[in-house]
This record gives sequence, C-alpha cells and structure tokens, in this order.
Amino acid sequence: MTAALSAAQRRALAEQDARWLDLPLSGGSDPAPVAAHIRHMARLLGSGRKASAAAAASHWGRLYDRSLPQGFHLACRQGCAHCCKQSVSVYAPEAFRIAQLVRDRDATVAAMRAAAEKLGGMKPGPDLVRWMSCPLLSDNLCTAYEARPLNCRAFVAIDLRECISAFVMMGKPAVRMPVPYTNLRTFCHMLMMASLRLAGKNSAVYEMNAAVSRVLEMPDAEERWRGGEDFFAGLEQEVPMAPEIEAEIGRLVAFVAPTIGLA
Repeated sequence: MTAALSAAQRRALAEQDARWLDLPLSGGSDPAPVAAHIRHMARLLGSGRKASAAAAASHWGRLYDRSLPQGFHLACRQGCAHCCKQSVSVYAPEAFRIAQLVRDRDATVAAMRAAAEKLGGMKPGPDLVRWMSCPLLSDNLCTAYEARPLNCRAFVAIDLRECISAFVMMGKPAVRMPVPYTNLRTFCHMLMMASLRLAGKNSAVYEMNAAVSRVLEMPDAEERWRGGEDFFAGLEQEVPMAPEIEAEIGRLVAFVAPTIGLA
C-alpha cells in the first residue's frame, strides 16, 4: 500500500494542480498537467462532498476543446449536421451531463427514449452508422452543444463531399480526419478511463440515448452511481481496445494513484 499524503502535501499538490486546470494539454514531456487533470476528474467522480460526475464531463469536454491543434482546415461549420446520424457512445459522466440539460424538455426526452428503443433492436453494421437524425438536433443545430459527448466533439471532416457521400448518399462510411485531432481524441479517452478507474467506477461506454434515458428514470441517479451502484448494468458496449492503449491507461492509473490516496 502507498502511504497517504499528509495535509501539507495535499495542499501543495492542489496548488500545483490549479495552475494546469484551465490550460490546454501540451505535447511536452512534463507529466504534471496530465496528472492534474486526472486527479481533478477522479475526485469529481468520487463520493466526496464536492463530487459531480456532470462537472467532470464538463471539465473534460472543455479540456478537449481548448487543446485542439490549430492550423487545420476543416469542412465542419455551424448548421452542418450530416454526421449527426450515427449511434454515439458515451461514458457515464457524459450521460449525466446531457441529462442535466434535457430533463425538463419533454419532447426531447421522449425522442431520446424512442431512439434508444429503436437502436436497441438493431444489429451493429452500416445501418447503425446511419440510423436516423440525433434527437438532440433542432434545425440542424445541437440543442445540447455545450454538453455534447467527446465522440461528437471529435468527429470532424476535411472534405464535405466525404460526409455527404457517407451520410446523405449512403456510400462508404469513411470520413478523413486530421491525425492530430484523432490523436488528441484518443488521449482524452485515456484520461477519462483512467479517471473513472481511479474513482472505482466502470470505464465502459454506453449508447447515448439508452444511457441518458436510464439516468432520467430517477432524480437521484448520479448520487446512486457515485455511491457505487452499477446503474448502467446491461448497457455496456463492446469496444475493441488496442493492447498499447490499455497498457498506457494502466500506466496513467499507476502514476496518479499514490497522489490521491489509492493503492
């Protein structure tokens, strides 16, 4: 077991972390910024007095946005929603964040439940990629834009024609993205999975509509989940993970665990 940090050490570490939490991720070799974000999210995902899974998802999404590489020409524009016809996978914190925004929107909630039922009866394949328009869309604009999942934030295109071919003309579902964008997306996924594991939570992903619908079934869903209840049981999606990615997540967990009092 790793010895617990003293109060003085915890205060010093908190002061150090605070310098990084509002900054973008950099490509440097200093592990301190990465550890700071993981510690911050793991604490928000825990059961402490200030914990909030929705806040963890919000921090994570903003971190991705401000860390985006510059200088790339993207075809994506406001009002362009060709790609919003895909089944979207989310982590539990993202589901809680979206539920916060839509809980009082009766029509949206009903549409998400209907979408979850439809998707639950479909098999993986091309039809699942282009299934229907996302229930969160209105006039081709995302009504939950500030809380949109990472898999939506990170789906970008270089060539509009490829999006039209894939999602309008029902051609081959292949859309090119800048490599630095996909690298950042992968790294941010690793940060979330490491944070969830450090908080003792399942790092699985779930179909968005089904997960949000599950959250909306009861008002104390997040509290029960943070308390250890396997709230999303039965909704887990099978997502192949490269061994090197799994190994890197393990290294992140091992590096940060001693600094937040975990073995």
